[in-house]
Parts: sequence; structure tokens; C-alpha cells
Amino acid sequence: NLCHWITVMAPAQTVEVADLPPELRDPAPVAARAGTQVDSPAPVAASAASAASAAAAPAGTQQFAGGDWVALLEREIDRQIAEGGQAIGDQLTRSFESAMIRRALAATNGRRIEAATLLGLGRNTITRKIAELKLEA
Repeated sequence: NLCHWITVMAPAQTVEVADLPPELRDPAPVAARAGTQVDSPAPVAASAASAASAAAAPAGTQQFAGGDWVALLEREIDRQIAEGGQAIGDQLTRSFESAMIRRALAATNGRRIEAATLLGLGRNTITRKIAELKLEA
């Protein structure tokens, strides 16, 4: 499974540590299951406000200047469920991928390989997604 995952997800022919799944990059969860302690680097100093907002966020979410995007996403999911939506995950995934790719292409002046690198995708993956999502101009 790991080899298949890397084949699909690695953005280049050379696999870097950053290309590995998160559970393999972070030794803490593995050590916790094994009952051992892992030395971790000293925490980075943060303001009390940012520490408080990060503590309030769900695990694995990242805070942005515009607020907690996961909370906004959850509200949209709730709204669509309330309206009796179908295939919500597929619709939201397509919207998310379209927005990411459009913004990355805008930031790189349409250079696909640079946009793919920016997003952590391979050049073939971004080309395929552009076609699937009908983002071609």
C-alpha cells in the first residue's frame, strides 16, 4: 500500500521524506503505540492568542488569517445536508481542487509544473486534474 501511495502521490521521480504519509514522517504516534518516548525539538514560541486559537481548533487543522477554514467547511457540509444534498463529498472535493489549482496557476502565471510543485502534485497529476475539472482556458 505504501509503495502504491508513493507512486500516486509523490510529485517527482525522487521520493523525499516530505512525500511520505504523515504517519511515517512523525515518529511520535508510532513511539506512543510502542510505549517509548521520542525526543522532540523545543516548541516554537507563539503568542498567547495564536496558541489559544490553535488549541481550540480540531486536531490536524491549520489556522489562517481568515479564520478556521475547517469550521467554514463544516458549516457548508451541514447546509448541504440540511438541503438534502447528494454526493456532497464529490462536489466539495471538486470545488476545493478547482480553487487550489486555479490559485496556484494564477500565482505561477499559468506555469503548470511550478503550480504542481507549489501544491505538492506531480506534473501529470495536475494536467489530469485540469482536464477533469475543465479548468483549461
